[in-house]
Amino acid sequence: MGSELLLKIGGIYNILCALLHVVFPKMFKWSKILESLPGDKRLILEPSLHIMNWCMAVFWIILAYISLVHSSELLTPGLGRTLLASIVLFWVIRIFVLQPLYIGIKNRMSWQMIGFFLVGLILFAVPLVQSLRSH
Repeated sequence: MGSELLLKIGGIYNILCALLHVVFPKMFKWSKILESLPGDKRLILEPSLHIMNWCMAVFWIILAYISLVHSSELLTPGLGRTLLASIVLFWVIRIFVLQPLYIGIKNRMSWQMIGFFLVGLILFAVPLVQSLRSH
């Protein structure tokens, strides 16, 4: 499978990530969980949680656009490949540092999350490696 095609599939994957972040509050019942917090803690945590979540959704949309519209540029030396390497680094840190640190790898759900995240890593790491070999 060609590198540009993998990056375009990665763009669609990023749209899926954005959509997941849009439904996270309802899916994980944030309002119910946040209601159990004392008022002062809730006043601080709730807006921050929603802001960070929306920022992640915007981040995924930006990466989707770049992956879908500028896939060939991501494979070229300079800014394109630097951005592609940064995306790969994001996935490596997300999977191998943040997941074990904050969620763990002890139950079925955590392993499913790792599997989902590995798809993102592969969709961007393979084109990066291929572009490094060809230039």
